[in-house]
Amino acid sequence: GALIPPDDASLPGGHVVLVDGMSVIFRSFYGWKNRAEPLLNSKGEDVSVQYSVAHAILGVLELDPTHLAVCFDAKGKTFREDVYPDYKANRPPMPDDLAAQIEPLVEAVAALGWPVLSVEGVEADDVIATLSERAAAQGWHCIISTGDKDMTQLVNDNVRLINTMTDTVYDQATVREKFGVAPEVMVDYLALIGDSVDNIPGVPKVGPKTAVKWLNEYGS
Repeated sequence: GALIPPDDASLPGGHVVLVDGMSVIFRSFYGWKNRAEPLLNSKGEDVSVQYSVAHAILGVLELDPTHLAVCFDAKGKTFREDVYPDYKANRPPMPDDLAAQIEPLVEAVAALGWPVLSVEGVEADDVIATLSERAAAQGWHCIISTGDKDMTQLVNDNVRLINTMTDTVYDQATVREKFGVAPEVMVDYLALIGDSVDNIPGVPKVGPKTAVKWLNEYGS
């Protein structure tokens, strides 16, 4: 029930579901890593991630969207490396057994009839952010399917997040409950605490508690 959007009266023009394909891929891959046996096809090839991603996307179809897109990172560098050359520099290369599944997975998503979007020079996150902002500006309702906390900065009256693997829904109230700050200052919050996963330094000696205290005291 938590994943069902508001009634049609509150959705002028329709509602959009945007799937963060990269988030779903990584969560599916490492989820299967914790299991004893992978799923194999008739040729003995590991198709665990393809299965999990297809299952996750089928789950968002229950939302009955008027518009749907699955977003993946394009190959090559993005503007982020130009801004900060050490962006994600601490990450090891993608595991070979995952890398081998990416292209067939994207082809499978497209073959199922779902629009696939990837834009050179930007990440899937940027594509999703742009489309969600455009949808909200038109008064449309937008649901983003992701497990990425950075996406919480996009939440507003018209935009919510869902994690179909945990059935978690983030609206403005639940973002504040989870992080202690409102979605509109999540950029400030993330800038203060940094992000070790993406190799982004924050303000020295500032953790989540201090960031929340400062933002609630000073506003931004």
